[in-house]
Amino acid sequence: MCLLASWLNLKCIWKVVGPNSLCVLNSAIILLHFEFIFLILVGISTFNWTTYELQVSFMARIPHLYLKNMATEEVLTRKDVLPFK
Repeated sequence: MCLLASWLNLKCIWKVVGPNSLCVLNSAIILLHFEFIFLILVGISTFNWTTYELQVSFMARIPHLYLKNMATEEVLTRKDVLPFK
């Protein structure tokens, strides 16, 4: 969401200020780069390296992933549905 908002902000700045004002444009591009770095850091910090999946706390913000994960956990914890030995 933040990334999309920044991209739209960048396009609005370009239309309003014009291509001659590089100072404003450069600051918007720098902010866009910081958001990329932030998203990468959030992804790495919430990634569980033993199971190769995102943590539930982060997935709770994404409803369809959270519900999918809860359904998988429910199936795996049921005694009547066990994987082959």
